Amino acid sequence: MIEHHATTQGKLGYLTDNTAALGSQDSQFGKWKIADDALYELHCQVTHLKQGGRPISTYFAEVKTIWLEQNKRRHFQMKCTNDMKIF
Repeated sequence: MIEHHATTQGKLGYLTDNTAALGSQDSQFGKWKIADDALYELHCQVTHLKQGGRPISTYFAEVKTIWLEQNKRRHFQMKCTNDMKIF
């Protein structure tokens, strides 16, 4: 699951040591960190979301909204037609 998450954000190389991690002095570090934190926060929201006594349509609409926001923030470049089937 972590590998998939890192891959969808273009950060798998940081876990496998194929890409050097951005240093805190790098000009792109702030943008990189903010995007990572925002996705993590959305992941936590959808993971802890409960239907409770709400109608299923209300619950699903909230889940779908979070999923759509995650998809907008993920960095994934499709390389072949199989990628289109997955995403």
